[in-house]
Amino acid sequence: MKIMSFKPDHDGTIAALDASSAELIYSYEAEKDSFRRYSSINPTTILEAAGRLDAIPDVVAVGGWDTGFGHDAVG
Repeated sequence: MKIMSFKPDHDGTIAALDASSAELIYSYEAEKDSFRRYSSINPTTILEAAGRLDAIPDVVAVGGWDTGFGHDAVG
C-alpha cells in the first residue's frame, strides 16, 4: 500500500511511503532545503510529487495546524 501525505501550510512537507515494505520513498521538507523555507505546498508541488510515484497512492493524508475556534491548549 502506497501512502502520500502532506502538510500544506507553513513549512510545507510532502512524503510518500510504501507501507507494505515499510520503505520511505521520498520526503520533501521546506526546512530541509527541498524547496524554499516557509513555503506552502501548492497544487503544482503535489502533482510533481505524485508524478514521482509509479502508481496512484492508496491513501492521501493531509496534516497541519489545528487553530480553529475552541481548540485552545489547556494549561
